[in-house]
Amino acid sequence: MRLVLDASAIIGSSFNLASPDFQALLSKAKELNIEIVIIDVVLDEIVNHAKENLDAKATKANEASKAYAASVGRSASLISEQQISEDVTAHRQRILAEFESAGAMIVRHTPVDHSVLVTRDIQKKKPFGGGKSSYRDALIWFTILDMLRANPEKLVLVSSNSNDFSDPKTDADGPYLHPHLGQDLGQLQLPADSVMLLTDLASVVSRYVSPGLPNEQDFAEMLRANTFEGLDLIQEVSTIVEEFMIDLNYTVEPSAFGFTDDVWSLRYDSSMGTELIESVTVRRIDTALVLVEVDLTFTADFEAEIDRRSALAWDDDATIDFNEGTATTSVDAKLRARIRMTIDTDSNEVRSSAMVGLDALESEIEYVGSSSEELKKDIVDASKYLLR
Repeated sequence: MRLVLDASAIIGSSFNLASPDFQALLSKAKELNIEIVIIDVVLDEIVNHAKENLDAKATKANEASKAYAASVGRSASLISEQQISEDVTAHRQRILAEFESAGAMIVRHTPVDHSVLVTRDIQKKKPFGGGKSSYRDALIWFTILDMLRANPEKLVLVSSNSNDFSDPKTDADGPYLHPHLGQDLGQLQLPADSVMLLTDLASVVSRYVSPGLPNEQDFAEMLRANTFEGLDLIQEVSTIVEEFMIDLNYTVEPSAFGFTDDVWSLRYDSSMGTELIESVTVRRIDTALVLVEVDLTFTADFEAEIDRRSALAWDDDATIDFNEGTATTSVDAKLRARIRMTIDTDSNEVRSSAMVGLDALESEIEYVGSSSEELKKDIVDASKYLLR
């Protein structure tokens, strides 16, 4: 599919072409067989807009520099015309590099006889009659007609310049190409829908880029089944859990959290057992980034110190030091965790991750004077404290 971009659509994306929609289009164009076409007058307009932007900023910066210099009695450091010119040239090169990486074509505009343009302007035939950019828009339109002569395959024109290209009589299914431009297509014996008009890059992304991406449900299934190429979800969550539990290596004072009297401390001791992923939910942030939440259960060993006077029954791991008045035993706790991460689907990398929930489901220890339910509560309270 050929996609002709007008300067109005590109300039509106941001000074450095860094808007999510534009970057999504550039990053996916080759993969989705979208041929981006930039006509040279469009490139010139983008660069000129950048120069006007830098000129205005340099003027403000120089005025501020002069005022500051006058206050302290020294010469002002000013941005020169040469510096602006060099920065504009560098900006043009960056833009060309962005387009080249997406496989975009930079084409020369079609030479049009001056008398043809004057006649069309006098007759107020579109794209004339709409505004000061009508001349450039006319060159864009005649170049599009030449492209269709060479290849009648339908193309898409993206322009927010509704005055020059679109039919003012539109509806919910619009915008539509202006009837004057439709007549030009008819003279070439081309159907009226040979050129589809879209007004912004967001429309391009929603219509042509997003449908080519896995939907949220499919992506969640791929992650859960561990079939997403280049990303091992089980390994990722295992690493996150292990790092969190190691950081959990602390001692809890029972009085601080209202623990049962016979539990003196609770401390993480060793790494967890096998994880079981219960659910994976995905929400797409943009075309590249997705937010993933993973619920999983795992086991972990804790070391508990308990008042020896309650220690009438222990498992085989228990040791009792009657001189210290405490008993130390291991606690096998089954925990449920929720992990949130952002994944870059272009590079298959985890950009960020965090443990956002941790609860104890059950624990395997029995002793007289404190039930497993109470010990479970201790673990839950300690978990909540850590996640404050």
